[in-house]
Amino acid sequence: YDSTTDTVSEADTIQLAETFADAMNGIAINLTSAGSGASHSIENRAGTEANAARADSGDEDTEDALTDVTGSPTSVTSGTSAVIDGGSTIVANSVQVVARDSYTLFALAGGVGVGVAGVGIGVVVIDSTADISAVIASGVTIRSRGSGGALSVIAEHDSNLDAYGVAGAAGVAALGAAVSVVHEGADTRALLGAQVVGASFTTGTGATVAGETVGDAFGDVLVSSDANVVLGLATGSAAIGVAGVGAAITIATVDGVADAVIGNGTTIGTAPDKVASVAVIAKNVIDVVPARDAASDGDPMGIAIGGGGIAIAAGVTEVTIAPGGVLYGALALIGDDAHIYSSGDVSVSAEGKWTTEVDTDGAAVGVVAVGVVISRADVRGTVLARIGDSVVIDANSVAVTAIGEAIGFAESLAAGGGILSGRGSVADAEVDATATADVGSAT
Repeated sequence: YDSTTDTVSEADTIQLAETFADAMNGIAINLTSAGSGASHSIENRAGTEANAARADSGDEDTEDALTDVTGSPTSVTSGTSAVIDGGSTIVANSVQVVARDSYTLFALAGGVGVGVAGVGIGVVVIDSTADISAVIASGVTIRSRGSGGALSVIAEHDSNLDAYGVAGAAGVAALGAAVSVVHEGADTRALLGAQVVGASFTTGTGATVAGETVGDAFGDVLVSSDANVVLGLATGSAAIGVAGVGAAITIATVDGVADAVIGNGTTIGTAPDKVASVAVIAKNVIDVVPARDAASDGDPMGIAIGGGGIAIAAGVTEVTIAPGGVLYGALALIGDDAHIYSSGDVSVSAEGKWTTEVDTDGAAVGVVAVGVVISRADVRGTVLARIGDSVVIDANSVAVTAIGEAIGFAESLAAGGGILSGRGSVADAEVDATATADVGSAT
């Protein structure tokens, strides 16, 4: 290169310089002394190594990714979902599929009416049914590239709802009515080798979990579903007038489930290459209490007050906790024909804990006073931990545990005072919960 003319001569010849300045001035190192010629060569070592690294990197990316996604999309409901669909093949040191949902909701509705005819109405309506799904579907193959990595399928739901309905009215004729209607029905599911189908699931045809070669098996395998719902309720109404009517109505239903499932025909590990442990855990905790109960233990969910020449107070509170309806509120399952090989423990655990305390107060004061209060608590659900039929398990130990705890309490207080007064109260609590640990036939 000639810097004075900015031209290049002998383009096929390479010269070396000691410094950048020498190179720019055309001062080259003399390589014509002994040892030069055929003994000297310049190789594209950097380019060769870069190309090799690029090839290796391409292979690694292919091996650690989804390499054969052929299945149709898994059917899941709206909400929070983490899914590996059927037909996928994964090779990796560890795999985690996690769906987490956490929310806090405060709802307040109020109404006030004042006048010759005063009407105040407050209405709260909440319907929460967004499901949480963590799924490795049927037909998926997962191979571990190095021993000790974890395989986890985790679904978690944490819901805190507070609903307040308040109404007041004053006048010659006064009506105050407060209504709260709340439904929490989010389903929480963690599935390995199974499919979500609409609002339920099918145990499918299984998935395959194994080491890429002997000695590469996964360490701990976890399928976990954890739902925790706290619902706080407070409804109050008051009406004062020549004729005053106060009504407070609270209706709440919580029926979401927690499912942790290893699907039918799923294979985890092999006889010569076992995983470290397998745990299937389902936990469903529901607590329906007076709003902000942590600071006001024992306060009522509903209060109705009526005052006047003719006074009527009516309070109705009804709470239903029925996770899964006629199905299972907490389900931990290893499906039929599964094969599990573990050098450690295999555990299947399901737990349901469902609690409510329903307390309603009503008071009416007047020449003619009537107070009517109704409280109902209905708690029912089923907990099942099961290893299905014809399952093969080779492990250090096997544990199947089901725990169910259901508490329902109802209390009503009605008061009426006047020349003509009457009062009536109904408190009704029904609890029907079961817990079953089961191992199928030919297992």
